[in-house]
Amino acid sequence: MCTCSDSCSCNSTSLPIGPKGDNGTNGTNGEDGLNGTSLIAAYNNQTGVTTGAGITEESLFSATIPANTWASTGNEVELYSYMVYNDNDIVTIRFKLGGLTKYTDTIQEAEPCRVIYKIKMSKDAANSQYWTIEKSVYGTTTPGLLVASYLIDTTNSTAVTASNNTFEITGQNSAIGANQLTLYKATLYKYTA
Repeated sequence: MCTCSDSCSCNSTSLPIGPKGDNGTNGTNGEDGLNGTSLIAAYNNQTGVTTGAGITEESLFSATIPANTWASTGNEVELYSYMVYNDNDIVTIRFKLGGLTKYTDTIQEAEPCRVIYKIKMSKDAANSQYWTIEKSVYGTTTPGLLVASYLIDTTNSTAVTASNNTFEITGQNSAIGANQLTLYKATLYKYTA
Protein backbone atom coordinates (compact mmCIF):
# COMPACT_ATOMS: atom_id res chain seq x y z
CA MET A 1 0.00 0.00 0.00
CA CYS A 2 1.22 3.43 -0.91
CA THR A 3 1.08 6.43 1.42
CA CYS A 4 1.16 9.92 0.00
CA SER A 5 4.52 11.58 0.17
CA ASP A 6 6.69 13.69 -2.06
CA SER A 7 8.16 10.60 -3.69
CA CYS A 8 4.91 8.69 -4.10
CA SER A 9 2.07 9.35 -6.45
CA CYS A 10 -1.39 8.61 -5.07
CA ASN A 11 -4.84 8.40 -6.43
CA SER A 12 -7.22 9.80 -3.85
CA THR A 13 -10.95 10.15 -3.76
CA SER A 14 -12.28 13.74 -3.96
CA LEU A 15 -13.93 14.79 -0.75
CA PRO A 16 -16.57 17.60 -0.41
CA ILE A 17 -15.28 21.11 0.29
CA GLY A 18 -15.81 22.26 3.85
CA PRO A 19 -17.81 25.32 4.82
CA LYS A 20 -16.25 28.82 4.54
CA GLY A 21 -14.84 30.41 7.65
CA ASP A 22 -16.42 33.47 9.22
CA ASN A 23 -15.70 36.86 7.66
CA GLY A 24 -13.44 39.13 9.61
CA THR A 25 -14.87 42.29 11.17
CA ASN A 26 -15.13 45.45 9.06
CA GLY A 27 -12.45 48.04 9.54
CA THR A 28 -13.36 51.42 11.02
CA ASN A 29 -14.64 54.14 8.70
CA GLY A 30 -12.40 57.10 7.97
CA GLU A 31 -13.30 60.52 9.30
CA ASP A 32 -15.45 62.84 7.20
CA GLY A 33 -13.49 65.36 5.18
CA LEU A 34 -13.67 69.08 5.89
CA ASN A 35 -16.37 71.11 4.19
CA GLY A 36 -13.82 73.30 2.46
CA THR A 37 -15.27 76.05 0.25
CA SER A 38 -19.02 76.42 -0.08
CA LEU A 39 -21.34 79.03 -1.55
CA ILE A 40 -23.46 81.10 0.85
CA ALA A 41 -25.16 83.41 -1.68
CA ALA A 42 -24.63 84.84 -5.15
CA TYR A 43 -26.02 87.63 -7.31
CA ASN A 44 -25.10 87.58 -11.01
CA ASN A 45 -27.05 89.69 -13.48
CA GLN A 46 -26.14 91.28 -16.81
CA THR A 47 -28.55 94.14 -16.15
CA GLY A 48 -27.35 94.70 -12.61
CA VAL A 49 -28.86 96.66 -9.76
CA THR A 50 -28.18 100.38 -9.59
CA THR A 51 -28.25 103.33 -7.24
CA GLY A 52 -31.36 105.48 -7.48
CA ALA A 53 -32.02 108.97 -8.77
CA GLY A 54 -31.87 110.71 -5.40
CA ILE A 55 -29.43 110.66 -2.54
CA THR A 56 -31.16 107.82 -0.72
CA GLU A 57 -28.99 104.88 0.33
CA GLU A 58 -29.98 101.89 -1.83
CA SER A 59 -29.51 98.22 -1.00
CA LEU A 60 -27.54 96.58 -3.81
CA PHE A 61 -27.00 93.12 -2.28
CA SER A 62 -28.15 91.37 0.87
CA ALA A 63 -27.63 87.80 2.07
CA THR A 64 -27.88 85.81 5.28
CA ILE A 65 -24.71 84.29 6.69
CA PRO A 66 -25.99 81.22 8.57
CA ALA A 67 -25.47 80.72 12.29
CA ASN A 68 -22.20 79.01 13.26
CA THR A 69 -20.53 79.86 9.96
CA TRP A 70 -17.67 81.20 12.09
CA ALA A 71 -17.85 78.29 14.53
CA SER A 72 -14.10 77.57 14.48
CA THR A 73 -11.19 79.97 14.66
CA GLY A 74 -9.84 80.44 11.14
CA ASN A 75 -13.21 79.98 9.40
CA GLU A 76 -13.73 82.74 6.83
CA VAL A 77 -16.43 84.36 4.78
CA GLU A 78 -15.24 86.01 1.58
CA LEU A 79 -17.07 88.50 -0.61
CA TYR A 80 -16.24 89.02 -4.28
CA SER A 81 -18.12 91.91 -5.90
CA TYR A 82 -17.97 93.57 -9.32
CA MET A 83 -19.42 97.05 -9.95
CA VAL A 84 -19.33 99.68 -12.67
CA TYR A 85 -19.04 103.35 -11.70
CA ASN A 86 -20.13 106.27 -13.90
CA ASP A 87 -17.99 109.39 -13.64
CA ASN A 88 -18.51 112.82 -12.12
CA ASP A 89 -20.50 111.91 -9.06
CA ILE A 90 -19.53 110.89 -5.56
CA VAL A 91 -20.84 107.44 -4.69
CA THR A 92 -20.66 106.07 -1.18
CA ILE A 93 -20.52 102.29 -0.78
CA ARG A 94 -21.20 100.67 2.58
CA PHE A 95 -20.54 97.11 3.67
CA LYS A 96 -22.73 96.05 6.59
CA LEU A 97 -22.98 93.09 8.92
CA GLY A 98 -25.90 92.57 11.27
CA GLY A 99 -27.34 95.96 10.32
CA LEU A 100 -24.17 97.83 11.31
CA THR A 101 -21.96 99.62 8.78
CA LYS A 102 -18.52 98.03 9.15
CA TYR A 103 -16.73 99.71 6.22
CA THR A 104 -17.49 102.75 4.05
CA ASP A 105 -15.73 103.63 0.80
CA THR A 106 -16.20 106.65 -1.45
CA ILE A 107 -15.65 106.56 -5.19
CA GLN A 108 -15.05 109.66 -7.29
CA GLU A 109 -13.10 109.00 -10.46
CA ALA A 110 -12.62 111.21 -13.51
CA GLU A 111 -13.89 108.53 -15.88
CA PRO A 112 -16.15 105.50 -15.80
CA CYS A 113 -14.45 102.51 -14.24
CA ARG A 114 -14.96 98.94 -13.10
CA VAL A 115 -14.47 98.28 -9.39
CA ILE A 116 -13.80 94.95 -7.69
CA TYR A 117 -13.95 94.50 -3.94
CA LYS A 118 -12.66 91.42 -2.12
CA ILE A 119 -13.43 91.25 1.57
CA LYS A 120 -12.36 88.43 3.89
CA MET A 121 -13.97 88.14 7.30
CA SER A 122 -12.03 85.67 9.48
CA LYS A 123 -13.00 84.49 12.94
CA ASP A 124 -10.16 85.40 15.27
CA ALA A 125 -11.90 85.02 18.64
CA ALA A 126 -15.34 84.32 20.09
CA ASN A 127 -17.85 86.64 18.38
CA SER A 128 -15.05 88.57 16.68
CA GLN A 129 -14.27 88.72 12.97
CA TYR A 130 -11.23 90.40 11.42
CA TRP A 131 -11.82 91.98 7.99
CA THR A 132 -9.32 92.62 5.23
CA ILE A 133 -10.62 94.71 2.34
CA GLU A 134 -9.04 94.88 -1.13
CA LYS A 135 -10.13 97.15 -3.96
CA SER A 136 -9.13 97.09 -7.63
CA VAL A 137 -10.17 99.84 -10.05
CA TYR A 138 -9.99 99.36 -13.83
CA GLY A 139 -10.50 102.19 -16.31
CA THR A 140 -13.02 101.79 -19.14
CA THR A 141 -11.48 104.32 -21.54
CA THR A 142 -8.51 101.99 -21.93
CA PRO A 143 -10.08 98.57 -21.30
CA GLY A 144 -8.11 96.40 -18.95
CA LEU A 145 -5.95 99.26 -17.60
CA LEU A 146 -5.52 98.74 -13.88
CA VAL A 147 -5.88 102.16 -12.27
CA ALA A 148 -5.32 101.02 -8.69
CA SER A 149 -5.19 97.83 -6.69
CA TYR A 150 -4.47 97.78 -3.01
CA LEU A 151 -5.39 96.61 0.43
CA ILE A 152 -7.51 99.55 1.41
CA ASP A 153 -8.33 98.78 4.99
CA THR A 154 -8.86 96.39 7.85
CA THR A 155 -11.61 96.44 10.44
CA ASN A 156 -13.31 94.24 13.00
CA SER A 157 -16.88 93.12 13.58
CA THR A 158 -18.48 91.49 16.59
CA ALA A 159 -21.23 89.43 15.00
CA VAL A 160 -22.58 86.73 17.32
CA THR A 161 -21.41 83.52 15.68
CA ALA A 162 -24.30 81.41 17.00
CA SER A 163 -26.85 83.61 15.19
CA ASN A 164 -27.75 84.29 11.56
CA ASN A 165 -26.12 87.52 10.34
CA THR A 166 -27.22 89.67 7.41
CA PHE A 167 -24.45 90.91 5.12
CA GLU A 168 -25.36 93.87 2.91
CA ILE A 169 -23.84 96.21 0.30
CA THR A 170 -25.45 99.61 -0.19
CA GLY A 171 -24.75 102.48 -2.56
CA GLN A 172 -25.62 106.16 -2.30
CA ASN A 173 -25.20 108.90 -4.92
CA SER A 174 -24.54 112.52 -4.09
CA ALA A 175 -26.87 114.48 -6.40
CA ILE A 176 -26.34 113.87 -10.12
CA GLY A 177 -28.99 111.20 -10.70
CA ALA A 178 -29.63 107.51 -11.11
CA ASN A 179 -27.31 104.73 -12.19
CA GLN A 180 -24.09 106.23 -10.92
CA LEU A 181 -23.11 102.79 -9.62
CA THR A 182 -24.27 99.39 -10.90
CA LEU A 183 -23.58 96.11 -9.11
CA TYR A 184 -23.39 93.14 -11.48
CA LYS A 185 -21.93 90.43 -9.27
CA ALA A 186 -21.71 89.72 -5.56
CA THR A 187 -20.76 86.31 -4.20
CA LEU A 188 -20.31 85.19 -0.61
CA TYR A 189 -18.20 82.10 0.04
CA LYS A 190 -17.53 80.20 3.24
CA TYR A 191 -14.10 78.67 3.93
CA THR A 192 -13.79 76.05 6.66
CA ALA A 193 -10.45 75.94 8.47
